[in-house]
Order: sequence, then C-alpha cells, then structure tokens
Amino acid sequence: MKKLKQRADGRYRRVVNGITFYGSSEREVNRKILEFTEKKEKGRPFEEVAEEWWKYAWEALSPTSVRGYRVCKEHAIFAYTMDGGMEGELEYENFNAAGAKIAIAGRNVHPGMAKNKMINAIDIACELNGLLPASERPQFTEHYEGFFHCVGIKGSVEEAEISYIIRDHDSDKFEQKKQLMWDVVNFLQRKYGEKVLTLTLKDQYYNMRKMVEPHPQVIEKAKRAMIEAGVKPQVKPIRGGTDGSRLSFMGL
Repeated sequence: MKKLKQRADGRYRRVVNGITFYGSSEREVNRKILEFTEKKEKGRPFEEVAEEWWKYAWEALSPTSVRGYRVCKEHAIFAYTMDGGMEGELEYENFNAAGAKIAIAGRNVHPGMAKNKMINAIDIACELNGLLPASERPQFTEHYEGFFHCVGIKGSVEEAEISYIIRDHDSDKFEQKKQLMWDVVNFLQRKYGEKVLTLTLKDQYYNMRKMVEPHPQVIEKAKRAMIEAGVKPQVKPIRGGTDGSRLSFMGL
C-alpha cells in the first residue's frame, strides 16, 4: 500500500472507493478503513440501528397520543403492536366495545310502611341484570362469542349504580347488544318511572379487522416472518382490545 504523505494541516488522507478517510497518523487512517470495511461486511451493529431508531420512535411509543400517531404516520406505512400471549399468535381482529352505566334513583321508606311506596334501587339493579341473557356473560362465552359483563355494582335503597362493558366481534351483533341494553332500561322505566333509571352508553373502540383486511399484504408479511423464524402462525381473534385498533381507525 502506498505510503501516505502528511498534509499541510497535519492530517493524513486516503481515498478508498470514493470514500475519504482522515487521521492524525497513517496508522489511524488504515484503522478507520479496516473498521469501515468490517462494519460494511457485517452490517450495522444493533446498538447503532437502535439508537438511530430511538431518535424518532420514542414519541410513537404512546400510540394513543396524537403526537405519537403523527410520528407513526411519518415513518411507517403499516405497523404491528406487540403484546403478551402464546408463541405464534397472530391477531388482526378485536372486539367492538362499549361501556354502559345505569344510575338508579330509589325511594326509601320505613320498611314497616313500605308497601306500594318503596322503590329499592338495589332490587332494580338486580332485576336489570337478570333481564340480560345469562348465557352471554364472559364465563360462558369463547372465540367469537360476545358478552355483557357486569363490572361494578354499588348502592343503597335510595340510589344505586350498575356498570357493564359490552363486547362483540360482529358489528351487527354489537349494535343488537347495545339496543338490548336500551330496551331493558326502557322497560324498567315504564315499570318504575322514567326518572328512576338513567342510562349512559358510549362506544369505546371498534374491530380493526375492518381496516386491516383491505391490506392483506400486512397479514401475509407477518405470517411469512413467523414461518422464516420457525414459528407456526396461529391466527385467532383477540377477546379484548388493542392499541392497534385505535391506530388503524386513525389511518395507519
């Protein structure tokens, strides 16, 4: 290798395949050339790639934030979320979800004189729960079966509150479940009085299948990556929610 001459600024220089290397000595220049060649052959070290990724991706780690979503959109055409589960699980369907809260206003009267006067809010809460299909509770459902899940009940004779989450993968069945909740509350309002029961029902998230299926290549890429890694893909619905749902309906 041709001996290098020291430049006027005291440094040494060598050009290899159009790339210029500088150093305070000829040995340093040759060391930099060797390091560059080894790095090129081996590929970039993980730490370097990770550090570069972190510069922008950290903001996207909170996918429910608008800022995080914008970062995702800027740097990705599609994305995958990682969650706990069994090896090989590949999921692109989740529940449609809503939350329902029923406030019940009772009337407390001395129990010795309560006939045809008392309205026990606790009894009404229990009656409401009994009017919903018992077979459609989490403990009796699986796979694509939806449910009404009573997640809380509290109160006294004078006032009570009962809360539910409503879930179903199928959008039509999801709407039917929400309508049934309204029908049950309306029935009890006619029985006890319109002001006795107040229902607040709000959608929470939707099945991302609607947004993912028009892009089958996203699913196929994940399947192929699993197979190449020696993992057998197991496609199954999520019996729950995922950040991926929110991101999908935001346009990612």
